[in-house]
Parts: sequence; structure tokens; C-alpha cells
Amino acid sequence: MQPDPRYQILQGPWPHVTTGFAPTGRIRTEEHTAAWFDHWLKGMDNGIDRNNKPLNVIDGNGNGMSASAYPFPDTTPTSYYLDGNQLSIAPPAGDQAADRWDYSLVNSPCSRAFGKATGGVFEFVINLLSLGNLHEPCSQTEIGPQNGLTYTTTPFDEGMTLAGPITADLFAASTATDAAFDVAVEDVAPDGSVRQLTEGSLTAKRRALDEERSWRTADGTVYAAVHQNTSSSQQPLVPGQVTEVQVRVFPTAQKIEAGHRLRVRISSSNFPASMPHPLDIPGLLGSTTTIEHSARFPSKIVLPLGRAADSAWR
Repeated sequence: MQPDPRYQILQGPWPHVTTGFAPTGRIRTEEHTAAWFDHWLKGMDNGIDRNNKPLNVIDGNGNGMSASAYPFPDTTPTSYYLDGNQLSIAPPAGDQAADRWDYSLVNSPCSRAFGKATGGVFEFVINLLSLGNLHEPCSQTEIGPQNGLTYTTTPFDEGMTLAGPITADLFAASTATDAAFDVAVEDVAPDGSVRQLTEGSLTAKRRALDEERSWRTADGTVYAAVHQNTSSSQQPLVPGQVTEVQVRVFPTAQKIEAGHRLRVRISSSNFPASMPHPLDIPGLLGSTTTIEHSARFPSKIVLPLGRAADSAWR
């Protein structure tokens, strides 16, 4: 998809009221806005209409990158398979015991999701009072203790770019006719500190894909899932039967430093940022979900990855 220079996109680590203000992404957004209006409303020839890289992102560490197309040309959808408690490029071999969890509406609110759900107000106050050095996990991208199953890559030998759409392709079963999934992608530093990069959620009965809008690789792998999400498209699970579910995780753009690892966390909720439709909750209470990761049922997450050196981070 080639962008049109008439549209300039600037995306950063700012939930709502903190736009351009967070310590990791301070930028005078009004200068970009003024240049756009100066050209298109006042007729000034300032070159903004000839910008061949109008997609501009700033990640949670303040690294910036501009791109000429979306999906980002320097990353490739890469399948990482759930293998034990690891993420592996190779599909799992043979049988493995399935992982399970009991449904819970509440997870630890001390995460990036808390900032999203509160519109960034909490983080704005922390920064306004110059308390950012406290590294309060609810005000930054660091996260506190969380629930859920985790699967982690080995450390990357070189800096990587994680940029574009993400989909978790899971083989799961439930003791009920529905199951809830919240999938988060996290950056794990060598010292063990964790930053939540992005997340997405889905209830299993709303899993039907909109094939015209979903994106697939040449071999058919879904890497950008779009769901129909209509009352007529709902598909209840058969209790105990393994079913494939594609969970859309919000696109992101992040530089992953050498020595860091990526971790996927799977749970049933991340309240208050995400929760099932209220009418779905009664059918989830008391249920247990299992995730398979075996040669027969190779659950995976599709991550848009590339070498950071190829992405012109600045």
C-alpha cells in the first residue's frame, strides 16, 4: 500500500492527552501540522507534498523512523511458534502438553493498558510534576507483575525492527462454548525489565475472518487479521474441541535492541483496556481454556521483523 503525500501520519508513544509530551517522545507536533496547513490551505511551497516518506513513527524509547509504504518495506511477517515456554522459528516436533488457564476478567492494571484506558491522564500528571524518574510502571511502558502464559524468544544477536501488523494464530479449546484471549507482545531487556509494546483481544465465537480485508502471506499465513464481528457471523465453540483462532494484535513500530528478547503473553483479559462484550461474560465465567502447541496443532504468532540497520532508525 503506497501512501499519499497529501496525508502525513505521525505516530508515537502518546496516549491521547500526552501527545508530544511523554519523555520518550517529546516532539513539537504543531510544526508538522503547521507545515501541512501552510501548503494545502495557504499554497506555500514547503515541500510537504513531495515527502516520499510520510509515515513517521517514534517508539517507546524515542527512536524515530520514516517509511514510504505500509506494511513497512523493511520487515517481513515471521512466524514464531509456541514451543514449551519459548518462541521458536521452527514448528514444534511431536506432542507437547497443552497449556491452560481459568477465565478471569481482571489482570494487573499496572501496564501500558492502564494508560490507554485512562486516556493518558495519569501519565500526563506524572510527567507534568517531573516525576518520570520514579519509573512508575503504570505511567510508563514498563509493566508490573501480570497474569497469563508467556512464551519468549532467545536474545537477538543484533538490533531488530518490529513494525507492522501482528496476528496470533492459536489452536485452543474451551470447557464452554466461548473463550477469551488477550495477547500482548513485550520487550524483555537483559536485566529482566519488561516493556509492553502492543496487545489485542478477541472472544472465540467472534473469530470469523473478513477474508476480503485480512492480509495473508504467499503461503496463506494470516498476518493481518480482520474479523467480521457481526451477530450473524458468531461461531460458538464445541466444548473440548480444538479450534483455530486468529487474534488481531494492534500494529506497532519498535526498535528491539541487541540482547533483548520478545515475549508473548496470553491471558483472558486485560481490564480496563480490554474486556469481552458484557453479554459474552456470563458464558465465560467458570470456563477453562487450553492452548495446544504441537506438531498437529502448531500455535504461533506472526511478527513483522527485520534488521534494525535496514530501517534507518534515528
